[in-house]
Amino acid sequence: MNVRFRLFVVATIMLAPGLLAAQQMTSPKWITIGREVVKPGKDAAHAKHEVAWSRALETAKIPAATLAMVAMSGPNEAWWMTGFESADAIQKYNDGMEATPALAAVSAKYYPLEADYLANTFNMIARFRDDLSYNSGSPMTSLRYMVVS
Repeated sequence: MNVRFRLFVVATIMLAPGLLAAQQMTSPKWITIGREVVKPGKDAAHAKHEVAWSRALETAKIPAATLAMVAMSGPNEAWWMTGFESADAIQKYNDGMEATPALAAVSAKYYPLEADYLANTFNMIARFRDDLSYNSGSPMTSLRYMVVS
């Protein structure tokens, strides 16, 4: 088991209680997705950085649960997904991240360090369409893998 995978598992386990507590039986209507392309050779250092960042956000009482995923094949990517019930909820979350001193301090500390580990980043907002989703009624806790296409 490589270091990158172990550190990712630790980060995911740290976020799992919040994710499970916040989980609903239905999928969130909106999700924000942060996609990071990790530089070659920076896997372990990036994973360690993300674990520290996750711990700091948890200590600062981040107001939402985030699901982290890494690619098992293809480009070395990490995805961070957070669910919301509306576009207004996304705006309220973003405003709160900037307005809360503890969360703003975490962002100010960790965001600049990302440049050392990442080749590129992309952010997007997606809206859930039940009519286009396969098996969308399954709770996240019952899944072992996801296919993102």
